[in-house]
Amino acid sequence: MQIRQTQKLTQRLSLTPIMKQSIHVLQLPILDLKDFLNAQLEENPVLAYDISSKPHKPPLSEEKIRKLLEVNDRSNANYNDYNSEQNTKDLQKKQDYQETLITSAPSLQDNLLYQLRLSQLKKTDFFIAEFLISHLDDNGYLQLSLEEITQLLNKEHRVIDKQLSAKEVEKVLFFIQTFEPAGIAARNLKECLLLQLNLKKNSSGLSQKIIKNHLVDVAKKRISYISKKLKRPIEEIQKSLEEIASLEPKPGRAFSQEQVVRIASIAPDILIHKIESKWEIIINSRGLPPLRINNHYKKLLTAKDTTEEIKQYLRDKITSAQSLVKALSQREDTIKKLAKYIFHIQKDFFIRGDIAALKPLSYRKMAKLINRNESTVSRVVNNKYIQTPYGTFKLNFFFSKHLSTTEGGKISTEQIKSLIYDMIHEENPKNILKDSDIAEILKRQGVEIARRTVAKYREGLRIAPCHQRKSQKG
Repeated sequence: MQIRQTQKLTQRLSLTPIMKQSIHVLQLPILDLKDFLNAQLEENPVLAYDISSKPHKPPLSEEKIRKLLEVNDRSNANYNDYNSEQNTKDLQKKQDYQETLITSAPSLQDNLLYQLRLSQLKKTDFFIAEFLISHLDDNGYLQLSLEEITQLLNKEHRVIDKQLSAKEVEKVLFFIQTFEPAGIAARNLKECLLLQLNLKKNSSGLSQKIIKNHLVDVAKKRISYISKKLKRPIEEIQKSLEEIASLEPKPGRAFSQEQVVRIASIAPDILIHKIESKWEIIINSRGLPPLRINNHYKKLLTAKDTTEEIKQYLRDKITSAQSLVKALSQREDTIKKLAKYIFHIQKDFFIRGDIAALKPLSYRKMAKLINRNESTVSRVVNNKYIQTPYGTFKLNFFFSKHLSTTEGGKISTEQIKSLIYDMIHEENPKNILKDSDIAEILKRQGVEIARRTVAKYREGLRIAPCHQRKSQKG
């Protein structure tokens, strides 16, 4: 084999320090941006706060500037010369650490166990209650049947010295169902909603009838049909539906960290709220230091007695400061455009708070709308949060994949998951739906979906397969 040298011409995109800084500023979430700007205020002497309430930094003398030059030469610490990839890694490490703080918040089980310890249950009932709480899913539902739980408990000979009956287990379950949040430890959606209605002082008997007999019709908005069946005026039906809509179908999700983040340590970058009758979109800049360039150094740059070495230093620092101010302006402009389009496309969600109302939205589509490239959209979305009337969400929550419909339209995966969830929780205990059955029903409704895709979404919703649900509901 002969070794020889060859010439090869390739094209490679090389980012300037200013471009690197602009990208870095764009991807920073609000709290990290605040830290970054404060660091720049310390490192760049020409930067100053642009508000009178903040004390201005005293201008540096020429002697101090010379010393700074010596330090910069030794450490090569010009802040524009940072490695963009390394900063991205550092940012991700910090984000990972913040995520560990989030997960340390009290879980649903922690909350329920705390209430349990305040109770005065006897030893056996206490153990049953602990066991039941440990088998609740993230939404607060009990997925195992009483018979399955009884069998599992009877195997625990070390703690329980007698054989338990399903009635004894159910008695403890009813006790847990009095805990907060309301509707907890229900075995299906119907029971969950009825538990919440029973705790309300002025609950409507009509609402209970609708939940017991017409929950599927409610989902399909068949108001006239319900009115006819129950022989009640449409106005009364609508009033009851409003009461039902105020209930929480997933009482455990208030403690879930998967989508909704309710931890005070996370600061939203975007706030979308309805003030009176008008929706407001606010880009969070609270705590960010408004920046300006200290005029003292501009004058020093043009002074006749300033050495060329100091002038070059000041030119570099002023250029860096100007590029930083420009990067901040571009960051706010990009995030504001993105937020406006998210609100416009997902307005149904912001009005109702229903995850099923989310429409398909890709990074590519957003890139076209805001006239940016796809990677820019990805950087904006990454590690940022948006505060809504229904909680604080990760920004990527509003970007949902989609499937095609037979009519040529598109439906988001979140809508499909919601349909699957409703179908399973309303299925007839004597006719448990297989994944293939659900796929066929969705196809009849115009949604092209494979059985394995249904299985994937069902597993994502943490719903047991049909053979397990059959034993639970049978």
